[in-house]
Amino acid sequence: MELALQSVPFGPGRSNVGVYYKEIEGGMTAAELAADWKKGMQISDTDSAYSTMILQQDGRIGFYYEEELNYDSTGYEMVYKSLTLEDLTSGEYMTL
Repeated sequence: MELALQSVPFGPGRSNVGVYYKEIEGGMTAAELAADWKKGMQISDTDSAYSTMILQQDGRIGFYYEEELNYDSTGYEMVYKSLTLEDLTSGEYMTL
C-alpha cells in the first residue's frame, strides 16, 4: 500500500502547519486523488509557513519547516523534526 502525505497550514493564514494523508491506488483520477484526505498530526502551534518532508534511510520522515517570525521580523526560524509515519497519521499507519 502506498500513502501520500502533504503538509499545509491547519490554522488561519500561515499558522499551525500539519500533515494530511491518503492511501493511493493505481488508476486514480485527479478528482479521486484530490478528495477525502485525512487530517494527521499538527506539527506547529504557532506561525508557520513553508514545509517539506523526506523519507530518511532509517524509515522515519524528516520534516523541515518555517516557524515563528524571528525577533526582527525579517524571516522565520527553520525547524527540523524526525517523525514516524505513526506520528504523522495519529497511529493509523506504521512503517514495517
